[in-house]
Amino acid sequence: MARFEALRDYPRSEYNDITTGVVDPDKVEVVSAKFSLEADDIAELPVGYDHAQYKMSRYLSNRVTHSIEGASHTLA
Repeated sequence: MARFEALRDYPRSEYNDITTGVVDPDKVEVVSAKFSLEADDIAELPVGYDHAQYKMSRYLSNRVTHSIEGASHTLA
């Protein structure tokens, strides 16, 4: 899998913000995608997730996050 590189993939005119610590590559979301869940997947989730979506995001630091969005309430 190709990895992001700040020097190549961040706007060159703003790269100095990364090297000086003004911008944290771990907080620069480069790409995110949301996917609708199938009925079988939703059935495995707690009540209140009838319209939930899976979200994956990848950041400039190559950190990846995964989440389920669209709950009608917050889980404790």
